[in-house]
Formats: sequence, structure tokens, C-alpha cells
Amino acid sequence: PMPVGHSAGGASRWGYADLLVASICVLHTFFTTRHAFRESLMQLLMACPRNLNLHAFQASLCEVPGVLAMHDLHVWQIGPRRLCSAHFSVANVACAQQVLRDCSSIAQKENHIDDVTFQIQVAGADLQEDRLRLSSTTCHDTVRSC
Repeated sequence: PMPVGHSAGGASRWGYADLLVASICVLHTFFTTRHAFRESLMQLLMACPRNLNLHAFQASLCEVPGVLAMHDLHVWQIGPRRLCSAHFSVANVACAQQVLRDCSSIAQKENHIDDVTFQIQVAGADLQEDRLRLSSTTCHDTVRSC
């Protein structure tokens, strides 16, 4: 019969059991919390919600009558709430309110976005923009013509 607790040299064998139990606990914790960890990370990074087709959403906003161009489209999720912001260029001031209503309806009713912030700009108007330059380009430089 072999002694369970110590080796022939007197060293404890329980160190291996401790390592094994700790490894099992770490693996169990990792596998049971990875979904919550991933969701938290995606919200902290303000990533686009997974079940939203951003390209289809962008295309549907560009199809709104009166929209000439769109830029700075951002969609993110905080908790259960989805948020969206975008800038639209319209031909004239007369169609701005209708464009705003139509775009808000597409975002809220068709794509289940809770809060929308849309900025309407009249094309050709002399707007003085202060741009934060972090590099040679800004997010305002990317415009999608509709």
C-alpha cells in the first residue's frame, strides 16, 4: 500500500490535485461566462448590434425621397437600447422635415432602433464646420452619395 498524502521522499501529492481543481474551476468559469463577457465587450466598444444588417439599413435610408447623400452613420447598443446617428444632405429646406420623418420611421419601425439623432444639411449651403482632425482624414470626409 502506498501512502496517499506523501511520496516516498516526503513531498505532498495534493499539489497536483489543487492544480487540477483550480484548472477545472477556471475552465468552468470561462465557458459559462464567455457569452456575457462578449456582449459586455461589444457594448463597451460600441459595436453595431449583431442582428442588424447595416448595409441594408444604409441602403433603405438612401432610398428616402429627397436624400442626396448620407455620412457618419453610426449604430450601437447600450444595454437593450439601440441608438443611431447620421447626417443627411437634402436638396432644399422644404423637404427636410419629411426626410427626417421618413428616416426616423425606417430606423425605429423597420430596424427597431430606440433613439435616433439625424442631422439634416442642405446641399450646397455654405456651412462652416469645425472638424476634429486626428489624422489626415476625418469621419466627415466619407460621404455616400445616394
